[in-house]
Amino acid sequence: MNFGDYDDFTQDNNPFAGSDHHFSNGIVNSYEDVHSSPLNAPLSLSPQKNQPLSVNDCYTIVGYQVLGAVFYKIHLNGDVNDDLVFRRYSDFVSLRSYLIKFFQTKVIPPVPEKHSISRLLKHPFNYRSDKQIIDRRIRLLNYFLKRLLADEEIRQSEFVARFLDPREKYWSKILHGPPFTNLSSKSIYLTSPRDPTTPSPYFAFLPIPPRGQIRNYQSDLNDSVFRPLESRARKLLNIVRRLESTANKTIRDFQSNREALIELGGFFNIFSIIEDQHEVIEHFGNKIDLNFLNIEVFVSSLTIYIKEKLMVIRLTLLVILPLLHFRKMKEVQLGYLQDIILRRQARLKDITGRVLGEERLDEVIRKGEIQSPSLSKAIANLKAKRNAVERLDEADNETIEDSLSNISLPQSWNRAISASEDPDTTTTTNNTMGTRHKAVDKMSVSELQVEMVQLSRELNRKLIPCFDSLTKDVEYISIGVERSVNAEMKCSVKMLQEIIGNWKQQVFGEYIKSCTEVWGR
Repeated sequence: MNFGDYDDFTQDNNPFAGSDHHFSNGIVNSYEDVHSSPLNAPLSLSPQKNQPLSVNDCYTIVGYQVLGAVFYKIHLNGDVNDDLVFRRYSDFVSLRSYLIKFFQTKVIPPVPEKHSISRLLKHPFNYRSDKQIIDRRIRLLNYFLKRLLADEEIRQSEFVARFLDPREKYWSKILHGPPFTNLSSKSIYLTSPRDPTTPSPYFAFLPIPPRGQIRNYQSDLNDSVFRPLESRARKLLNIVRRLESTANKTIRDFQSNREALIELGGFFNIFSIIEDQHEVIEHFGNKIDLNFLNIEVFVSSLTIYIKEKLMVIRLTLLVILPLLHFRKMKEVQLGYLQDIILRRQARLKDITGRVLGEERLDEVIRKGEIQSPSLSKAIANLKAKRNAVERLDEADNETIEDSLSNISLPQSWNRAISASEDPDTTTTTNNTMGTRHKAVDKMSVSELQVEMVQLSRELNRKLIPCFDSLTKDVEYISIGVERSVNAEMKCSVKMLQEIIGNWKQQVFGEYIKSCTEVWGR
C-alpha cells in the first residue's frame, strides 16, 4: 500500500471551513421559491419549540392540491378540524437526505422514485400533475411517514416535528436554520455518527481513503458479519427485481387483453343489432364487457398490492447496500489512519535511533577516546548496529568534537518525548515537510531534532486521539448498522410473504372468482 501521497493529509481535510454554524459547515439546499406555497401566512422568525410527536400520533396524506406544483395534504389522526400540513415531493426528499446525515446507523425508509423519462415523454406538459403518479406517490409517501414515525428516536427528533408542524409554512426556509445547519461537516465521513452536530478538532486529521482500497479490504468483523448481510441483501434484491419485472409484464399483457376485449365487445354490440337473436349475442357481449371490468380491477389490485410493495422492498434494499458500504468505508478509514500512525511511529523510531547514536558518539569523544586505536572499529560497530550513522561530514573539515560541541542532544530528546516544544511555526513546518521523505541517515542533526519534535507532537496531540475517537465511532456504527439492517431485512421478508398472500387472495384469487361468476351465469 502506498501512502507516500498522503503525508500531508492534515492540510486537505478542513471540515469547519465556510460554515453557517459557528463551528462547522452547514448544508443549505436551494429549493423552490417560498411564494409557491399555497399558504400565505408569514414565517415566524423565532418559531416555538416543537414538541416530540406522540406514539399515538398518526399522520396521513389525505389528498393533494395543484398550485403551480403539487402539494400533498397531511392530516393528523385524520381529523379534518386540525390544520393541514402542505409539503411538496421535493420536501420529502430533502427531509430524508438530512435524516441520512444525522442518523447514520439507521435505514431511512425510501421515498417514491422520480418521474421516469418515458412518462415525461408521454406527458410532456402535464406529467407533474399526472393523477396516476400522484396517487401512487400518496400511497408510498404514507408508507414513508409510517416507517419514520415507527422509529422512536426519529419520531422524537426536531426534524420530523418541524416537518409535520402546520405552523412551519415554508420548508425551504426551515432548511436555512437549526437543526439542519448544525452538521459539523459537509462530508459524512468527517462527522461522528454518535453526534454529527458536535465538531471535534480531531476530525480535521481524518483521512478519506481512496475508493480503490475497499476492493481488497478484509477484516474479521466485515467477513463474519457484514459480508453475509450484504450477500443476503443482494440475493433478495435479485429476487425482488425478477418478481417486479414479472409483475410489470403481467400488467402489460392484461392491459393488452383489456384493449382487445374492448374491441371485441364493440363488435358483438354491432352484431347484436343486425342479427335476429340479438338478445343472446348481446348477453354474450355483456359478459365480455364485465370481463373487461374484471381486468381493470385485477390490474389495479396487482399494482397496489404487488407491484408497489415490490417497489418498496427494492428501494429499501437499495438503501441498505449504501449503508453497509458506508460502514465498511468507516472501517477502512480506521485501518488507513492506523497505517499512517504506524508509519509515523516507525519514522520517529528511526530518528530516535539516529539521535541516540549521535549522542553516543558525542559521549565517546568527550571521554577522550578519540585517540584510542580502536576508535575506528568502535564507530564501525555503532554504524552496523544502528544503521544510522554511515558517514562523517568531511566537507566542513571540522573535527567531531567541534561539530557536536554546541548541540544538547539529551535535552532535545526529552523535549520531543514530552512534546513540550511548539514547532508550529512556518520555518519548522516547512523544514519538516521538506525532510519528511528524506532518508534518516542523510539528515543533519538539526533536521533530526526538528522532525523528531514535530512527529512526536503530531502523534500525541493529533493522530492518536483521532484514532481513539474513530475507533469508538466504528464500534458504534457497526452495532447500529447491524441492528438496523437485520430489522429491515426481516421487515422486507415479511412484506414479501404478504405479497404472496395478497396474490393468492386479493389479486389473482379475486380475479378468478369474478371471472367464474361472470361466465358461470
